[in-house]
Amino acid sequence: MDALSISSDGFIIAEKIVITVWPQFLNQNGKLLPLSKIKEKKTKRLSPYSETELWDRDEILSIVKYEPYKRNKAALTLLWDLYARNHEVTLLKIKHIRFREKYGEGEIPHEAKTGSGPILLTCSFPYVRDWLN
Repeated sequence: MDALSISSDGFIIAEKIVITVWPQFLNQNGKLLPLSKIKEKKTKRLSPYSETELWDRDEILSIVKYEPYKRNKAALTLLWDLYARNHEVTLLKIKHIRFREKYGEGEIPHEAKTGSGPILLTCSFPYVRDWLN
């Protein structure tokens, strides 16, 4: 057996590792196409926002500076920090967040639309900590 071979049912076999190969990635001889010949898949979903309309960290912090309420500062920075939907942030409870010395970590609850997942609070950490203390 070669180091790399293709079985009759479309699998690449390489030293006990099996990888599925789709027929569109094979040429007429059954050999794999070079990566340069494989077309890049384009997304069908176009974002309604351009790159200039997305806020960066400095812009969100300049807005938060003028907000008088700690709760609103925490909410704004959480939305930016987590790239989350608003209902995902409202599902968060104190038990979902663990504070470390310079950051916070936690998990989005499983009831959220995108499911549960780990979160890391960097930009929003001081505002959430101040609001909860």
